[in-house]
Amino acid sequence: MGNQDGNSGPVYGDEWEAEMEARELAEETTESDMRLIERAVIASVLIDPRCGPRVREFCNRNDFEDQRLRLIYMAALAVMNQGEETSPFTVAEQLRASGRLEEAGGDAFLVELCCEIPRPPDFLIEGEE
Repeated sequence: MGNQDGNSGPVYGDEWEAEMEARELAEETTESDMRLIERAVIASVLIDPRCGPRVREFCNRNDFEDQRLRLIYMAALAVMNQGEETSPFTVAEQLRASGRLEEAGGDAFLVELCCEIPRPPDFLIEGEE
């Protein structure tokens, strides 16, 4: 990590404080928090197709402990690879076509995920910073 001029060396001031806060947050994240984060990431991909490409940048299927979320993520990737936008409907159809919809929690679980967050966080939306 470099200092504020872009040179490598010690980090001072606001940058140092932000780094320390991020480290503390990572240390304080519980297993329960991680499950909620995983669900929020998948919900974001389902409710806003702009999130899929961003999530694909930093997640892989092994990042999801819950097998249902892993299956939904893999189906969302397949939908994106086909050039379609992700939605609860396109992902459910992909899961249905692969015979894994019920294993992924069924239509009801997809709807439940979509209802958990009002909108995706801005950092997950491609093009918004």
